[in-house]
Amino acid sequence: MSILQFFPVKASRAMVWEELRSAVRFPMHLPVVLVVEGEQIHAVTVNMSHNGVLLEAPHPIPAETGLEFLMEVPREVTLNDSTAAIHCVGHVIRSYQENGKCYIAAVIDDYRFQ
Repeated sequence: MSILQFFPVKASRAMVWEELRSAVRFPMHLPVVLVVEGEQIHAVTVNMSHNGVLLEAPHPIPAETGLEFLMEVPREVTLNDSTAAIHCVGHVIRSYQENGKCYIAAVIDDYRFQ
């Protein structure tokens, strides 16, 4: 099952997609380097859950494209004396542009602490 389910809602002559999330998302702005089909793309997390992430990136990535990234979680988040590095593997659910910025929503299929 996907982390996002969509259903249309009528809104003044336009179709709007409303999201139902299966996990609570937490705002977290961390730099990451995505690896997509051998290309490295610098991005920043916008929010995260245990099974998904929203990223701000320089350009869209097609849905169903596989990706991986390594992120370092700061001490303030781990509540520990050290940071935590997490290697994530997943795939893109959707990309969209809003207010001149590009966003990528992805499912995290697997992760491991480094």
